[in-house]
Amino acid sequence: MEREDCFHALCRCTLAKELWHAMARDWNISRVEEVVNTGSEWLFSLLEPLDEDTRMIVLMTLWRVWHVRNEITHEKKPPPTEASRRFLQGYINSLLCIKQHPKADMEKGKMVVLGPQQCSAARAAPKEDRRWIPPGRASTKLNTDGSYVPATGASGGGMILRDDPP
Repeated sequence: MEREDCFHALCRCTLAKELWHAMARDWNISRVEEVVNTGSEWLFSLLEPLDEDTRMIVLMTLWRVWHVRNEITHEKKPPPTEASRRFLQGYINSLLCIKQHPKADMEKGKMVVLGPQQCSAARAAPKEDRRWIPPGRASTKLNTDGSYVPATGASGGGMILRDDPP
């Protein structure tokens, strides 16, 4: 039987494993079964090879696992795994948005947030010159856009209708 220590609480308890699995569906993090208890330095061994954003996702997952554990310890009902996953998804997306768009107006919420793997690809991709072309004289133009994230089911869309009076 495994000793009940921090490693056990964060990586081997049933609810901890459920949350790790749920987070691994959305983010490219290690499978919890691959996390090895190397002794008192296990957490450093886990985090050291990760890039900054993935490290943040793993730490946020561990933080939430600890929160769930505390709820149980204090005889409260633990939140459902899906609620924890959605909470972390929103929190992580907000942090990535702030990091990627530090001067953006957060109230408008029109920024595209890239995950850790997407960021390096986006930096390497050449920038395409895509300027909006206004409608011709005495005409109307409708621009639409939308996106869908299959992993989470999140979607969004918008439109702008503009006319150029005669």
